Amino acid sequence: MLSNSLSRLKSVKFLKFVPFFLIVALGAWAYASPIGSSPDDDFHLTSIWCAQPTTDQICGPGTTAATRTVPEILLQAPCYAYKPELSAACLDKIGYSTEPTVLTDRGNFAGGYPPVFYTVMNLFAGDDVQLSALIMRFVNIFLFTGLMTLTFLALPKNRRGVLLWSWMLTSIPLGAFLLASNNPSAWAMIGVGISWIAFLGFIETSGKQRVLLGVITLFTILIAAGSRADGAVYSVIGLGAVILLKFRKSILNWRIFSIFAAALIVCGLFYLNSTQGTSAINGFGNPVTAVGGFGGEIENVSKDTPSTFALLAFNVLNAPMLWEGTFGSWGLGWLDTDLPSIVYLGSLAAFVAIAFIGFGNLNKRKMLVLAGIGLALWVLPVYVLTKGGSHIGTEVQPRYLLPLIILFAGILLVKVREKELRLTRGQAYLVAIALSIANFVSLHFNMRRYITGIDSMGWNLNQSVEWWWSGFIPPMAVLLIGSIGFAAVAVIVAREINLDGSTTSPSLKRQVALDHG
Repeated sequence: MLSNSLSRLKSVKFLKFVPFFLIVALGAWAYASPIGSSPDDDFHLTSIWCAQPTTDQICGPGTTAATRTVPEILLQAPCYAYKPELSAACLDKIGYSTEPTVLTDRGNFAGGYPPVFYTVMNLFAGDDVQLSALIMRFVNIFLFTGLMTLTFLALPKNRRGVLLWSWMLTSIPLGAFLLASNNPSAWAMIGVGISWIAFLGFIETSGKQRVLLGVITLFTILIAAGSRADGAVYSVIGLGAVILLKFRKSILNWRIFSIFAAALIVCGLFYLNSTQGTSAINGFGNPVTAVGGFGGEIENVSKDTPSTFALLAFNVLNAPMLWEGTFGSWGLGWLDTDLPSIVYLGSLAAFVAIAFIGFGNLNKRKMLVLAGIGLALWVLPVYVLTKGGSHIGTEVQPRYLLPLIILFAGILLVKVREKELRLTRGQAYLVAIALSIANFVSLHFNMRRYITGIDSMGWNLNQSVEWWWSGFIPPMAVLLIGSIGFAAVAVIVAREINLDGSTTSPSLKRQVALDHG
């Protein structure tokens, strides 16, 4: 009886529950920090509230074209930033209403960023700033989950594992934090991380399946390019990588050309019409020292201005520091929420382990594509920082490169040879466990930083609460529910879909063999 029940349990497919558990996992991250907690949120929140023509209710006209009158809470939301020993209780003193208002020039009033993200999020801006910001976070979560689900169903079966595993390997902790935030970097991640594989599926399929993947490709490129100028650049890199990977005469047809041309036009328009791209070309000046990461403040290279060669050498040698930040070596939030080394170790170890398997399945084209993306990950931050007289650790943050890292992970997992690209059941579970632990610890430390500040440490988040969402379930419940949600996603993916997209688990194969013995 028991053995039969276990056999039936092993045969159940849980993959259909992944979207639900993903929403639960990211929902916990949405509640894990107060409004204003992601980098430059005072700028982004103000830009959201003022994305539409100004009204006296949520965004009034300023004294000049470069200023607006906005609710004070939008600018004061990060009142705890750079003070990790302080909780977010200062928000309750300010209040979450649209009164009083203040005059500011801190916002996207001159077209520095592409407008799409701000314009869409403005639809959810209201009189209760806290509630509005929380709704926007869940809009991001549902957008991501919906696009992932739709893309998964539309892709050829042999590409579905690439989609799930590439995201799972690169989302903890920084990716999860951003996906559940009010930061436009969330859309850049979503757009770049999905558009390339949708385009790959578009090339490899036909009929209605191809049409759907084409629509997904263009839509995700729109949200990437419409959120950040670098999202436009990364989207083009992703499509170019796919074309190089799959190039042959048979793909030279009007359908593929039209998708690629449309993507180039969209990306070009958004990039050229935002000053963010121009700033990157000219280099970021006025370096601001980053707080957090490696246990504290990153010191300047020298108290004196270094020579161009010395600065270039420093940046070239230390560029990998930015990649590491994806996996938890930098602080979350305003870079002031340091995480224990176990987070960085677990996330990076999982990525490296799978990367070695991906590197075992190469051909010349895949090697060339990976080398190109790797070079971009190195050259882009080095150029931008050196051009502006800044050094690694200032100005450029890991979140700027995260979309490229997701792309790199995805290309790594694309099977290009007959050689197997698979994990054993044990290997897959080890990766799932490592990522689940990293998620649990990073979520706990992120919540602790805002609930009490880091001057009050302990495992029980329900004790000595200084800040929390009014009327919501206790912090420990959010931590446990969210951690279980992510663990469920990781274990289900590990159990039911391999890197090559196969969905038949080893236990099912054995059962089939016995049934046909």
